[in-house]
Amino acid sequence: MKVCPLFSGSSGNATLVESGSTRILVDCGVSCAALQRELAKVDATLDSIDAILITHAHDDHVRGLNVVAKRCDAPVYASVGTWAEMTQRGKAESVARKNQKIFYSPKPQPLELGDLQAHYFSTPHDADDSVGYVIQDDHSSFGFATDLGRVTPSVRSALVQCDVVLLEANYDETMLANGPYPYPLKERIRSPYGHLSNVDSGKFAVKLIQSGVEQIFLGHLSAHNNTIELAYKTVAKKLQDSGIDPKKDCAIYMTRRMEASRALEF
Repeated sequence: MKVCPLFSGSSGNATLVESGSTRILVDCGVSCAALQRELAKVDATLDSIDAILITHAHDDHVRGLNVVAKRCDAPVYASVGTWAEMTQRGKAESVARKNQKIFYSPKPQPLELGDLQAHYFSTPHDADDSVGYVIQDDHSSFGFATDLGRVTPSVRSALVQCDVVLLEANYDETMLANGPYPYPLKERIRSPYGHLSNVDSGKFAVKLIQSGVEQIFLGHLSAHNNTIELAYKTVAKKLQDSGIDPKKDCAIYMTRRMEASRALEF
């Protein structure tokens, strides 16, 4: 399996996952032009995308879907609540009816996607029917979980089985508290249905590594309330405090907000 976070952050999100002859996108939250530019860097095109998986209907995850759907005849998978919210906001008008693949998150069923299989699980976020995904081939598994107000038992049980995880590390608590956001927005971000802080991401990273996860991408960093250095330092410290060497016992990779991060094969 090969994974490449193409964009990760509040400005937009899209991650490429491929195995064998199958390529899928998780989220489509950037412009079509930007997506095509970064796909080209990893020798992929819109025409080569076999499916698009949507986590939830917030703009930074679906912003480019209408234009991409006009140029890419791929099925689009999303939960019932996400479809309803995307429809209400006019975010999926260009998705052909034959490509609308709606699933019921309370009754998880695997999504068969060529050489890949995806399992979805509920995530605690202030979007209707938000989900994360575990994507598998015959040899490896990749877990994707951003936009988490907290780590629930369902999130934990889904991700501890993975080889590689893309995990949210959205904000530094001090930067958020002292930053320019209005108080209601700060409360939303740190609520149980908001985003995961660096500290909480680090605590969960310990559990993931202890369960057998080998490599972690830290993603969805806030542009205003976090830095790459702070996120890595905080998570690495939590690992070290638990006796895990972040350079020897596992691998921690930082994602980039506006361009493709490293492509990881496993």
